[in-house]
Amino acid sequence: MRTLHSTVALALLALLISAGLGAQPPAPAGPATNQLMVFLRGVPVGNEDVTVTRTAEGTTISGTARLGTPISVTVRKAEIRYGPDGRALSCAIEGSIRDRQIVVVSNITGTTAAWSLTEGTNSRQKTETIDAGAALLPPIFFGSYEVFGWRLQSMKPGDSMRVLVPGQGQLEVKLLSASDERIQTPGGLVTARRSTISIADPAKPVEVEIWADQGGRLVRFSVPSQALEVVRSDVATVAAREVKVSRPNDESAHVPANGFTLAATVSKPAAASASRQAGAKPARLPAVVLVGGT
Repeated sequence: MRTLHSTVALALLALLISAGLGAQPPAPAGPATNQLMVFLRGVPVGNEDVTVTRTAEGTTISGTARLGTPISVTVRKAEIRYGPDGRALSCAIEGSIRDRQIVVVSNITGTTAAWSLTEGTNSRQKTETIDAGAALLPPIFFGSYEVFGWRLQSMKPGDSMRVLVPGQGQLEVKLLSASDERIQTPGGLVTARRSTISIADPAKPVEVEIWADQGGRLVRFSVPSQALEVVRSDVATVAAREVKVSRPNDESAHVPANGFTLAATVSKPAAASASRQAGAKPARLPAVVLVGGT
């Protein structure tokens, strides 16, 4: 029988990433739930509802998931806890991969991690020494990547970090690059930090992109080599677009079309607004329409 790790590795490469102890979670706030949409080879396969609750006692990531074929994963209950200093404390996952029940439990005290992993009728337990700043990435729950929202904020290219995957052990991760990006959505502008990470997987290094917003929440992550994309619902809409270039006096606009809406930018000369007198009608200016991809 195939082991749990080999089964999950084929279905969810997302078991492989996390960050070392760095920036602490943002200030305490009430629970906030986001929906993550999962795409494999460009086809939607399901979604997760992920809640992050920040209190004086720490941060809790919780949620549920239902992903169809070919991943075929259900998460009935997920909870990952971090202390007020950002250190991982515990995780508990209950779900299934196809027809096999999965239960993952891990508890961390200092640099000692005790975990148990059950797949169907097979069960494994282990107690091991881990890095003091290792984050938890339990299998089958993409919501665990919310930890990147605050862990990557204080890191710079070249920094290394650790992840603990119950059932597999620790992996070293290196931040290759980071940049600030902007995404225009119907609800407003989302400013995100885009990080490229290299995972020292024993079989082959893997590159992954992680996007997190200014509030420390996960926006998107992708594994190009696996054609896997996990995107927050407000960014996954067809009306969302990356803002590559902006000029003073630019305005966002939406143009109704046949069955859908086009997102556009109206770029006006900055001098036009500055020279306009109070109460005067705007000057009529020539217009040029540019359509991307044509």
